[in-house]
Amino acid sequence: DAHAGNWHRQISLLSEETIAAFKARGAEVTDGAFGENLVVSGYDFTKFPVGTRFTCKDVVLELTQIGKECHHGCEIFQKMGECIMPTNGVFAKVLHGGKISVGDEFHVQYRAAVITLSDTASKGEREDASGAAAEEIVGKEGYEVVFKKIIPDDGDTLTALLCELSDEDKADLILTTGGTGFSQRDNTPEATMRAV
Repeated sequence: DAHAGNWHRQISLLSEETIAAFKARGAEVTDGAFGENLVVSGYDFTKFPVGTRFTCKDVVLELTQIGKECHHGCEIFQKMGECIMPTNGVFAKVLHGGKISVGDEFHVQYRAAVITLSDTASKGEREDASGAAAEEIVGKEGYEVVFKKIIPDDGDTLTALLCELSDEDKADLILTTGGTGFSQRDNTPEATMRAV
């Protein structure tokens, strides 16, 4: 396979709907004509950012590239005047291998971050039960907890951490727990608003 090896384009994917629409415009293409490894129905891969993870049974793929310049003289482009790979073809690297068969279900693996705000838990003086509960809840909903941290009740620290997680696209969902009481240091809502 042309995509094999230890690099960011190990697997190529196309949406079944994109191929069908291209055929409806007169393209006479067969399975594999674009060099795709997987054709998946129900997903517009161009709507997902690089870094999105997909699962199929035990297989975990991470989206690494959207679109690809067709090589010079692409037969499909010569016949149609266009090709779907530059705009709709996506590539992924394999994070966990396995076997995929026709008919297997494909899922998005959303990433979650859990931040606990607690002066006492951040010093190790009490257990972080609320952070553990949040992890369990999102885990049951199919999220992978990719980041967890206990920080003191400090608004500036929280704002900076929220901005970092968002700006660097480290999580699809960020949960905070704690810091919502009546003391002066409980300012999670205000710190969150500064990050928005």
